[in-house]
Amino acid sequence: MPPSLVTVVTGTYNRLELLQRMVASARASVPRGINLDFVIVDGGSHDGTQTWCKQQPDITLIEHGKLLGAIRAFCDGAKAATGDFVILANDDVRFIGDSILRAAIYLETHPSCGAVAFEDDRPAPGYETQGFKVQTMGAIAHDDTVVNVVYAQVGMYRRWLGDECGWWGADDPIMSKGHTYGADNWLSARIWGRGFTVDHVPGVRCVDLVAEDDLRETNNRAERKNPGVYYKAYPNGPQLPQRLSADPREEALRVLYLPVYDPDLADLQRVTKRGLREAMQRRGFIVAEYDYLNERVDLPAAVEAAQPHIMLTQMHDARSLPSYVLAECRKRKPDMLIINWNGDARGLTEPDYLLLLKHVDLQLVVNAAALRVYQEQGIRSAYWQIGYEEPHTDHPAVKSHDVVMLGTCYNAARRQIETALLGLASEGVDVGFYGMGWKRPDGDCLYDFAMGEALYQHAKIAISDTFTDETTPVEGFVSNRLIQAMHAGVLVFQQACPNLYQWTGLKEGVHYIQWKDYKGLQKQLRQWVKVDPEQRRAIAEAGKAHVDKLFNFDTLLDQLFDEILPQLEGVRA
Repeated sequence: MPPSLVTVVTGTYNRLELLQRMVASARASVPRGINLDFVIVDGGSHDGTQTWCKQQPDITLIEHGKLLGAIRAFCDGAKAATGDFVILANDDVRFIGDSILRAAIYLETHPSCGAVAFEDDRPAPGYETQGFKVQTMGAIAHDDTVVNVVYAQVGMYRRWLGDECGWWGADDPIMSKGHTYGADNWLSARIWGRGFTVDHVPGVRCVDLVAEDDLRETNNRAERKNPGVYYKAYPNGPQLPQRLSADPREEALRVLYLPVYDPDLADLQRVTKRGLREAMQRRGFIVAEYDYLNERVDLPAAVEAAQPHIMLTQMHDARSLPSYVLAECRKRKPDMLIINWNGDARGLTEPDYLLLLKHVDLQLVVNAAALRVYQEQGIRSAYWQIGYEEPHTDHPAVKSHDVVMLGTCYNAARRQIETALLGLASEGVDVGFYGMGWKRPDGDCLYDFAMGEALYQHAKIAISDTFTDETTPVEGFVSNRLIQAMHAGVLVFQQACPNLYQWTGLKEGVHYIQWKDYKGLQKQLRQWVKVDPEQRRAIAEAGKAHVDKLFNFDTLLDQLFDEILPQLEGVRA
């Protein structure tokens, strides 16, 4: 799993329900691709908090065993954080909307900002409004005038800067004598004193429930023993330097990723189709992924929040993402590069689709036959294949077959493949059909890459076809079936496709066995099922080596960013 962009740190004690609400709101505040985790410091809860935390894969639990105070709890939690940005928040807050995403992107794009203060609705004396607001404290400007600056009661901080400042001061000789209150002011003062700002970002907010319970009363009693430690450390507030500092870290490339998920399989696909997302994360990109087909997504608002350098879409038609939405997205981020990747063979040159593509900067396809039409239409385009997906779980137990066909029997061409394979089955060849629409299916593993890989690895031969339609020209087209099967290490029978070697480097007889018609497929299979297993293994291993080298998503991203984009005139890489 790629490292977290944001770690949320909190202390808790017998507040399981409140804690669960806070965690749920934080998870909901970021899209897929923005990795978020939690460090929770527990003061000896006996209400099930510890058990629940240990069951959550994104929570690191620190057990103090007893109440040592919020200053110690938040310091210990922050020191254990791994995210680039760290949120310090009480367990009785609830994050609103996409606040965490907006705060992280603001820090990413404003190098002089050391922390973002969340608006909260906590009642506070001296404020005209008791609605959502950030709070301020006194400070001394470089010309010795008194000014007010923002401080973060709930804040998101640069982790390295928080480490340098000492977080909530548990190791500071003055703050360590405190228990709970004033540490948020102290950390904000340390940040201001180092030349960074604590900023108010509109729309970044949380509800503060201010739970009146035993924990709050315990904290209040402890605080009364040594009140006002912040003012002992900063009696006049922080001294502001004349010039702002800046985070020297280079800004990461941000991608708004809009993949296509089938409505009936979206829950599974969001988990299993992760290869491109994780490859972008490994490359250091900040990826915000939205299922724009199946979830209610305000895409222009998502663009505004994520401020992407690239919007990577998978529009297969002109209806799912209308051109006026793309135009509005462009208004929110005019310098954003819009790249569309179509993994289908059909509909690539329909008139309404061509009009939609006038709104994108680059069209990527796996059917090279469309490239000539795009060139004539002035649409910048390139051939870019799909990569293999690694299984998301361990392999399940599966049957062993001589021949397997994975896919949906959705047209006459697939029915002819079925007829040919059933003919072999009547001769004693063990044939497995996996998918919907087959006359005698053995199961279904659509987008279950763990099961699919297991089936391929337990078979002698896998069948892969090319989209056949007299009205749809096809060149260099293969589906992910060929890539997945070859990666699994099985011998693949691939239907003939024009210029497949030119576009993929796959050689007939070296990496796969080619078949042209259904009778020929049946004859070839009879032969290859019975040949020396070493012959099948040699071709299968060559195919796997080729696919593993060229059709993993890391290599494909290198191709996109190092080869395709730099060669296209007018497109900023």
